[in-house]
Amino acid sequence: MRKRRGNKSGWIEKRRRADGSIDFYGRFRVYAIDENGRELPTKIPAVLLGNSRQINEREARKQLELLVKDRPGTQDQPALALRFEDGVAKYKEQYLKNVESSTKRLYESLLKNHLLPALGKLELLELERDYDPIQQLVNRKFHDDKMAWWTVKDMHTVMCSFFQWAGKKYRLKQNPAHFVTLPKRPLKPVKKLATPERLAQLIKALPLQRATMVKLESATGLRIGELQALKPDDIRWEEKSIYVHATWDQDEKDLAKRYKSVKSTASERVITLEQEDLDWLARYLEKYSKPPGNFLFRSRSGTPLSRRNTLKRVLAPAAKKLGIEGFTWHYLRHWHGSYMAARGVPPEDLRRRMGHASIITTLQYYVHVVDGQARQAAKVASQLVPLRPEEAADDVA
Repeated sequence: MRKRRGNKSGWIEKRRRADGSIDFYGRFRVYAIDENGRELPTKIPAVLLGNSRQINEREARKQLELLVKDRPGTQDQPALALRFEDGVAKYKEQYLKNVESSTKRLYESLLKNHLLPALGKLELLELERDYDPIQQLVNRKFHDDKMAWWTVKDMHTVMCSFFQWAGKKYRLKQNPAHFVTLPKRPLKPVKKLATPERLAQLIKALPLQRATMVKLESATGLRIGELQALKPDDIRWEEKSIYVHATWDQDEKDLAKRYKSVKSTASERVITLEQEDLDWLARYLEKYSKPPGNFLFRSRSGTPLSRRNTLKRVLAPAAKKLGIEGFTWHYLRHWHGSYMAARGVPPEDLRRRMGHASIITTLQYYVHVVDGQARQAAKVASQLVPLRPEEAADDVA
């Protein structure tokens, strides 16, 4: 005689003995999937819960509920004996191949160097039920290994992405990375930016080709890949602007794939230039004449100038001589954002010019206090209530 109570909670099966007593067996379905997300054949085990001389049917049902509860393969979650390292292999094969190349390189580096050595042998279901190994890894990397906070945050982002993907593929109930607490972000040192006068000295000290690159970068705030991908045809002389629609991925192994579209719709934009900047470009093209279709800042091999070699061999040494610390290509993008904001350019206009999808990114990460701005803010604040000390009333005894 069999009495079922649904597959998810299991059912009771009764078997009569020769002495007339009844054995209560618990039956339930076990759902399993393999590493590719395919369902495996259903298994229906039978577990002896007790005999009618010891327990009644109601007590047998309670035992069955405890047996089924949170057991892998029952309820809504299939059984999955898959280790973290095996899941990551599928994640890289099926998900990372479709993301932007720079993001892919970052994720693969963090997985290889930090996540797989620490979590690789653990099972996904084990990590889902207990996120403590992930929390311990984050704490150890920040406090013991002195990993930069932003790198720890990137590592956490990779884990969130992986478990979100694994949750859909392997039907995990929750993302354990969401329960991890990141260390408190330390205060960032104030970024000291060169004054416009000092940057002008740097440009004057450079050869024409490199000087034009720095001048254009300071006037537009382009990403270095966007600067490298510029072609003479992208200059709109009559409209006094440049059209930004491509980027150069110098880390891409396949040379034919290095020239590609910008990473987002917000990055595709038209940047207005002043006549002075167009004169710079005209003078540069007059000396470095190139056929249409070639790169604007071209090396002898025909590809864009190497960002790393140009920075290491020419720009960084010249900047160091002038006392400009921490000079990089990205430094110029921060410089552009900060001085544009300091000169009163509306935040929304600045966001569009820099190619950000969110104005939060522009204001939070690319706008810094420049020389004289803090003093000007103090002056404005003081003048809100313009009283001199002598205008205060004398103390009353």
